[in-house]
This record gives sequence, C-alpha cells and structure tokens, in this order.
Amino acid sequence: MLTKLAGSAALFFAFAGQPVNSSIQAFHRAYGPKSSLLVSSPILSWEVWPSSGARVTSSTMSINGQQVNAIYDEHTRRLTYQPNQPLLAGTYRVQCKVVVDKCLTVSKDWSFQILNQAIAKLPAPTDNQDLALQIANSYRQRIGLPSMEQESRLNAAALAHSKYLSLNRRTGHYEKEGEPGFIGATPSDRLEAFGYCGSSWECVTYNSGTVQNSVRDLFDAPYHRIPFLQPGIVPFGSGFAGKNLSIKFGDSGTGGSSVSPGVNQSDVPTKWNGNESPNPLRMHPNAGDMVGYPVVFANFSEDNLPVSLVRAWLKTSAGDEVECFVNSPENDDHLDNAIMLLPKKPLKPNTSYSAHVEVLVAKKQQIIRDWVFQTGDD
Repeated sequence: MLTKLAGSAALFFAFAGQPVNSSIQAFHRAYGPKSSLLVSSPILSWEVWPSSGARVTSSTMSINGQQVNAIYDEHTRRLTYQPNQPLLAGTYRVQCKVVVDKCLTVSKDWSFQILNQAIAKLPAPTDNQDLALQIANSYRQRIGLPSMEQESRLNAAALAHSKYLSLNRRTGHYEKEGEPGFIGATPSDRLEAFGYCGSSWECVTYNSGTVQNSVRDLFDAPYHRIPFLQPGIVPFGSGFAGKNLSIKFGDSGTGGSSVSPGVNQSDVPTKWNGNESPNPLRMHPNAGDMVGYPVVFANFSEDNLPVSLVRAWLKTSAGDEVECFVNSPENDDHLDNAIMLLPKKPLKPNTSYSAHVEVLVAKKQQIIRDWVFQTGDD
C-alpha cells in the first residue's frame, strides 16, 4: 500500500505577504514539527522561498522568545535549527521571520510539545534497516540513480508502524488510538512525532516473508515503484517487524524524469502478478492474472506539476508493437506525475525492447524519453 504525503501543507503555493515591489513574492509550505514529540532534540524547519530573481537577505528564529542560531539554506529552501542540548518536557513556541530583497517580510509561528517519554537521540539503524536500504539502492543503481541515504526519523516512524501492524495484526497506513504500539493515526502524524515535517511517501507490504522479498515486491509494483525513482539524494527509512515492512521516502528536492526498467538495463523480469493495492489493472476488465513487467515513467518537479500523456508504446527489437494497458493521469486517479505501460502478456525472455513515452508537463513543457532494455531468463 502506498500513500503520498505533502508535509504539513498542500503542495500549492500561496503568497506569504504583501511586497513593497509587486514583482517580489514569497511562498511557503512545510513547517514544524508542531505536534507532541517523542524526540527531545528535534530539527525545527520552515520551507520558504522567494520568487525567481529575488533572494532571502536575512532570517531569524526564536524559541519561547529567545533567538537561536537558525540557518537559511537556499538549496533546500529551508530555515533550520536543531538544539545543541535536549529540550525539557513542555510546550515551546517557535517564531520565524525571513526578509526578501530587504523589503518583503514573511513570518511563521507555531508550537510543539516535548513529551515526558521523549528520547534525546534516535537509535542507530538496525541490521534490517541497513539491509532494506542496501536492497533498495541496488534497484536504483540498475536504473542509474544515486544511492538513497539513511534518515533516522524516517527509520523510527517506519519501524514503529511495522511494530504496530504486527502487534495488532493489521495492514495499511492507519493506526487506532488506544491499541498497543499506537504512535499516530496517519503517516504524517507518526512522522511529526519523531520530528519530521517534510514531504514524504509511505509504502507498506506484509506477508512477503523477508526484507529482501518485501523490498522486491514493493519495487515491482508500479505505484509503489514511483518514490524509488526520485532523482537526487533521497532520505530513506524502513522498519521490519513480524512480516510487515514499512518504507518511508523523503523528498529529494531534485527535479527530473526517471524510467524503469532503466536505460540499457539487462536481466529485467518478464512478468508481474498484479499484486498491488490499489490495483493498477482495476480499470482494465480484460486483464489477466499475470501481465508483463510494468514499465514506469515518472517526472518530479519542485512544484509537483502534473503530466499529461501524448503517446507511449513498447516494441520488440524487430519493431513489433507490444500490446499494453496504459495508465496515465487521464484515466487513473492515483497518478499525477507518472505513466505506466502494463504489457497485456508476459514479455519474452532474453529479448530487447524499446520504450517511448511522450508527455506534457502542466500542458506546456514537452518531455520525450526513448530507451531500450533487455529481459532476463523467464
């Protein structure tokens, strides 16, 4: 199961103040954490940035009225601070301010609470968390993407949720307050509890048996494959308990398009069993139980712009077109930035295929991807 979270605010953009010069604007979205925390040294951050051509010329952050040494990073577009010492249990108020081009002032205030049971430092990765990252990165390496990096807050939230699912014999993304192991009702609640407030994806699988099989099953499933395909350095966390694996992906903040199978990738599986929720074959009533290995195109942008399909096809090296079910935002309400080609029959083993995907981003920018890959043994 997959859910995409846009942090503490939706991925639309809003004016954050009235500029002196009407050509200068500021935008903001994720900030926090702003809930009851299980970690007492949280990273406080506010995502805020100016319009094109403008820059942040000064910034301040205070906690309970005392100014702290927060730093604004133009690349991540965040004002960030982490206390040098664990905070005592209690309620804290954060007040932030940035100035754009010395004339536009933008402010954001929020509060959070440190719980009595909060820990000062999150634990080091477990062996299973290291293994999940290693396997996930092996899939990225095959499609030419850089390795993801372990993120302690994502690890903590993912492991806590897997333990909850195992204890209560549940599946899915949600928890019920009062049940053993409860951390937060929603994925975003659990992330905030461990101090993470950025955009993220959560993938959950169960009954795959091992960490290796669980990561494989998630990657093979086309919806769940999408967060694996982010360009850039992706924050990654995981947790395995019982037979449940939860994976949390942060947002790399890097734009670009990716394809899977990758360019010139070899030993690609020939088939897929359709085991995914939601099922991408649900709108194709004539689909069989076994289809060809899914081909996925995904485009990532800082504004989360949608794509629209122009054309897409899959052909053999002899030029014969492969019959495919095609999922796009036009016919699939679970897609916005991705296209899927689902071959109607398993692909042939040890065969070269060429793929073509052409899309428009926000109905304006054209992206065309042409590439080849080769299947392995059946």
